[in-house]
Amino acid sequence: MTTAKKVESWSDVPDSVIEAFTEAVEQLQKTMVPCSYEGDSAVRVIIVDRRNFESFHFDPIPYDSWVKELKKDSPEYIQNEEDRLDILKFNASIANDDLKRALDSMRRDIMKKREKKKVTA
Repeated sequence: MTTAKKVESWSDVPDSVIEAFTEAVEQLQKTMVPCSYEGDSAVRVIIVDRRNFESFHFDPIPYDSWVKELKKDSPEYIQNEEDRLDILKFNASIANDDLKRALDSMRRDIMKKREKKKVTA
């Protein structure tokens, strides 16, 4: 298998390459990963087109301990719940940081527009 060529910028990657890659991953999933009778795959694949979207920064959250049928007093139960809480806190922190960055950017844009209005008035 050959390695894809390097590009100067992500904008240099044509739509056809992204579309072909997405189709290949979807076909690979359909071919290799069994699904339920409802059609849900045992694996969820998320493809992020980095030309248009920010990277996906969230960690998958483990199922609750009851799904894994762990006994409430077992060390595995406690560890699973602690891990789950840590990941939930991490994901919330990332979402909060992204929201703060977006709001700060919006505020800067509003301030620039107000300053521009004052100068032209």
